[in-house]
Amino acid sequence: MILIAPTGYGKTEFAFLWSNSEKFIYTLPLRSAVNQIYERAKEIFGNEKVGLLYSDADIYLNEKEKDVGDTSKLYELAKALSFPAIISTGDQFFPYALRPPGYEKIFALFSYSRLVIDEVQAYDPKACAIVVSFIEWVYKMGGKFLLMSATMPSFVLNEIKKRIGNNFDEINIYKEEKENFQKFFKHKIKIELINNEEGQIKQIIEQAKNGKRVLVILNTVKKAQEIYEKLKENVDNSLKNKIFLIHSRFTLEDRREKETKLIEKEFKNPKPQDENEGKILVATQVVEASLDIDADVLFTEICPLDALIQRMGRVLRRYFYSSESTEEKSDYKVFGDKPNVFVWVFKNELESGQGKVYNKEIIRLSLVWLWKKHKDEILDIPEEKANKTKEELSEFFSQHFVNLIQPSQRIEQSSRKRKSKENENILQKIIENDEWINNINEELVIELSEYSKFKLVDNFYKSIPSDSEYIKEFYETLEVIDSSYMSEKRSQAQGIFREIYNVDVIIKEKLEEFKNEIRKFIKHKNSFLEFKKDILMKFIVSIPYRRSLDLSKKLNYKIDVEDEIWRKKLFSWLDGIYIIDGSYDEEKGLIFKDFEDDSIIY
Repeated sequence: MILIAPTGYGKTEFAFLWSNSEKFIYTLPLRSAVNQIYERAKEIFGNEKVGLLYSDADIYLNEKEKDVGDTSKLYELAKALSFPAIISTGDQFFPYALRPPGYEKIFALFSYSRLVIDEVQAYDPKACAIVVSFIEWVYKMGGKFLLMSATMPSFVLNEIKKRIGNNFDEINIYKEEKENFQKFFKHKIKIELINNEEGQIKQIIEQAKNGKRVLVILNTVKKAQEIYEKLKENVDNSLKNKIFLIHSRFTLEDRREKETKLIEKEFKNPKPQDENEGKILVATQVVEASLDIDADVLFTEICPLDALIQRMGRVLRRYFYSSESTEEKSDYKVFGDKPNVFVWVFKNELESGQGKVYNKEIIRLSLVWLWKKHKDEILDIPEEKANKTKEELSEFFSQHFVNLIQPSQRIEQSSRKRKSKENENILQKIIENDEWINNINEELVIELSEYSKFKLVDNFYKSIPSDSEYIKEFYETLEVIDSSYMSEKRSQAQGIFREIYNVDVIIKEKLEEFKNEIRKFIKHKNSFLEFKKDILMKFIVSIPYRRSLDLSKKLNYKIDVEDEIWRKKLFSWLDGIYIIDGSYDEEKGLIFKDFEDDSIIY
């Protein structure tokens, strides 16, 4: 089954019902989201029925010891896949699509179990390809799957149909409730073409002074840290302690503390009706599909349209569609008169990632569709035109986007050859350069109904050319996976998936402090769980693997103790952790020094 439904519509509860009292595994991309779903699952099924599975789940369980009992036993049972319900990160299962040693056990599990895949849009094209391949295996083995998202990529949906036919049910709540969703408005967005964010800093502070919960989402950790510093420098004392920063480049201990504070107190969903205290949360896309928070206003960099809709889903989360809300009104608008979503487009570079975080073609296509919505009603791209080549899409773009590229000109209807060339030029200009963006010389203000958000994303996905780098990554990954793992491409397939994994690192300047803590630890304790909780959580930062990372310095070669038994233990316990240059700040997290990929989000 495939379910497409808005954020906050009840997809999680639907998944629990869909499990139908059979064994099921519920997967999500991010650990923080997994923890939240785990707590909700326990409330429904009971502590003894639900397992939690990801690399540091034992630490989370240990913190909840009073609630769940023997945490080490619970974690081992989860690793053994013994619970009737298991809540997990996707990386615990999807790599088995590559059929590494031991895959038979996982395949056997899914031959009789139910698999829930939530927030599929959060995976990159390579990861999506691995998910699709795994879904195919589940189907072939007689298992059942439920794929859920508010923004379902059309190329993912089409590839699933290609591989398993129409042997699944598709429920699209947007289409079934189209008439009502067309009347329901939560977001009014304003797109601003800016040189820098100085003026926007003032706007953010002003919104907070007016008692608003303000969410600021940046595309890179580096930019998030910069904006956080600027806000701290410019606010008065009344807001000094109400500015928060969260991203994934914190130690596990610091990040968990921040998430708990934000979720349970400062930005708790739903926002209490009597709250009028201003506050600001600066974040990266870790909040898109993980933290269950509720804000009043969003300031965000331009990003892919599906991610933008996810970010907007954190604003006015306390309001949701009901038939009563639109029953007596032609339009039900909860945002008021002024915009509550501000989208920044930086002149010359578009966004702070400079193409390293998001594919630039995708960013430009996102911006073009927002411009189109500002000008008129959203188009409806027929399914047969979805994800065609650039050449095949050129005529469509010529018909509908010529006024953006050539605002004061009309394409001359001369020869067919000339017309084809002009058509091609329009599409090429949109996806290959930023010159046309200067034609957006006005601030675009757009009111978006819940249905128009769905159509925007749907058309955005369909308009991505099949020969673009973004889509090619998806299909090239599938081609590698489809080849036998015994073939020469096995190492290539493993290399592709490795980029989805995180790498654990420690800052060089923290090394001596780390060694001293270890020496204190081995005098009194000896369990690995205690070691993770007392040592690793405080010093280790987990970041996505990148080829440009210098991973030549392994931590386990740098720790030396007199006791031979402990030397062997530490060699094993510290395996896979690397030493890198940089600094660490409890407020701002890991800061790289002279690192070429510091623009990449972590």
